[in-house]
Amino acid sequence: MRQFYMRAAVRLRRWPLPVRWGVTAVAVILSAAVRYAIFGSTVDLPFVLFFPAVIGAAIFFNHGSGLFGTALSAVLAVSLFMGDDPLSVTENVVRLVLFCGVGGLIAIAAETLHEAYAEAERERARAVAAEQRVGTLLREFRHRVHNDLQRIVAVLRLQAIRSPEAKDALDDAAAAFW
Repeated sequence: MRQFYMRAAVRLRRWPLPVRWGVTAVAVILSAAVRYAIFGSTVDLPFVLFFPAVIGAAIFFNHGSGLFGTALSAVLAVSLFMGDDPLSVTENVVRLVLFCGVGGLIAIAAETLHEAYAEAERERARAVAAEQRVGTLLREFRHRVHNDLQRIVAVLRLQAIRSPEAKDALDDAAAAFW
């Protein structure tokens, strides 16, 4: 199941930038609507419901979309949920700075995890290719050893024909290979 989500995230990262940012904007606006439906226009917890949109944008698209989601969430939260003069209260400024910092860290962490996953997939593909090469080399080695043993047996049998007094010993030596 994890592979399904990771492949989906990789495909979504190929979408054009305006589409990724448009989907991010829709997710942020939906988060604002849910926040308003739950808490109204109170100043309590102005940023908390924006985090899922930021996390989703960062994971499914890229860090740029996560940072865009963070900035758009901050603008919406300040304009809709922090009162008439939101930046005059020190507490609101601290909330805003913390939200932007955490949103930025989430976006960067998600991008780092995605890059680590992509590198692990590349390494896995290289390991599979190397394993296939080793298998091919082992089959080739086995084939060559088999051919060499057949040559040795043929030489021993020819010697047995030429030397009747050593025939039994040479036939025993040839039989030991098979």
